[in-house]
Amino acid sequence: HGLYARDDEPIADAMARKMQTAIDALGLEPGMEVLDMGGGWGCFVEYAGLQGIRVRSITISEAQHRFVSALIERLRLPCTSELVHLRVFRPARPFDGAVFMGTLEHNPEYERVAAFLARHLAPHARVWADFCAQRTDFAIGRFMKRHIWPGPITYVNPARLVRALLTHGFNVHEMRDDTLSYACTVRDWADALEAHRAQLARDFGESTVRAFLLFLRGSQHFLATNRTQAYHVVAGRDPAPLASERAPTFASRRGS
Repeated sequence: HGLYARDDEPIADAMARKMQTAIDALGLEPGMEVLDMGGGWGCFVEYAGLQGIRVRSITISEAQHRFVSALIERLRLPCTSELVHLRVFRPARPFDGAVFMGTLEHNPEYERVAAFLARHLAPHARVWADFCAQRTDFAIGRFMKRHIWPGPITYVNPARLVRALLTHGFNVHEMRDDTLSYACTVRDWADALEAHRAQLARDFGESTVRAFLLFLRGSQHFLATNRTQAYHVVAGRDPAPLASERAPTFASRRGS
């Protein structure tokens, strides 16, 4: 999801704000290497790579691996994409940071994730994670399991996630409620899908388009009415830096 300053701003601005907020929160600079766990379609790879940050993206999706590899080659980014599961990933050197952008829903083994981070992050490195969450019932509904995500997926349990990070020696620097930003994001995704509905129906079938529209509009309703929540978390093994030591904010970089 993006981070919206207002509900009517362009989604591209909200997404850029999220990427830059994560970069600033992790203190990333050109030449540093950061893990992008489950890199999706390369949003963070492209945004951070264009700043000279070396993103090492891992995924278990062959289609996304091909797409991101082509993106890296086309833009000549200082990044890599690897087809590997986190369970068997063994990097040779520690990372300067890590991002989990909408991937903890697919990786609910928080203890394993926290242990991996404790083992493979440099001593002063930090981690960013954003996710969709619930307070009590973390199971995904039958409609989404059947039509959207047939594989393993759950809403994130924020209490368990924080406990796992604390157990493995991390300080939680920030945990922020992004629920309304996520509602705006899925609304804008649905609007974009509807704008290209005819073409998508030809390519993927009308039933697939309808399933994803139901998923996105339903998600918008659940988030806008607070039945589902979204957060981002920043953590590190050192205490959080003082305000004067932090990187410039997205707004100051944009001159607004």
